Amino acid sequence: AKNLPLVSDALSYLAKKYKFNHEKTLLGLSKLSLCARLNVMPDSSLLDGAHNPQAISILVKNIKYYFKKKKFCVIFACMKDKDAAGMIKRLSEIASEFRFVPLSVLNRKSYSPQELFEIARNFKMNAKIFKNLKEAVEKKSERKIICGSFFLAGELLREYFTDEEIINWSK
Repeated sequence: AKNLPLVSDALSYLAKKYKFNHEKTLLGLSKLSLCARLNVMPDSSLLDGAHNPQAISILVKNIKYYFKKKKFCVIFACMKDKDAAGMIKRLSEIASEFRFVPLSVLNRKSYSPQELFEIARNFKMNAKIFKNLKEAVEKKSERKIICGSFFLAGELLREYFTDEEIINWSK
C-alpha cells in the first residue's frame, strides 16, 4: 500500500510507452492478493514471506497489533545474502522460541540451522535446530509463525496445497 503511488506513476509511464490501459491495470491491481503475507495455514500457524529487516519489522508490528502481548514459536530460515541477525533480533520481540530449519534451494546459499542457532544464542533466545521444515511445524506449539524467506514459504505451501492451488491463490 505504501508503494502504490509509485507503482501507479510507473504504470502510467509504461502505459503511454507501451500503449496499454492504465486504469484497467490499476483495477487489476485492486484484485491482487499476495500469497505468504500473514496467511493463516490449515493448522492455524501464520505464514509470512518476510525476508529482510524491513519486512520483518512490518510483520512484528502487525503481530503486536493483532495479537497484543502474545508470543510465538518462530520457524525461520533465510538466505545468506540477508541480514539474519537483524531479522532474528527484531523477531525476538515476539518469539517464545526459534526453530531453525534448512532451506532446500538449488543454486543459492542459505544459512544453516546451526549458523542461525548461534546468532539466536547471541540474543539469549530459546532456540532449537530441526532437520526439516515438516518436523519443525509438526512439533506442538500454541502459536507458530513461519517466516524468513519466500523459499521457506514455498516449501510450507507445498506441504498443504497442490501446485495448482498455490498458482491460483488469489482467485
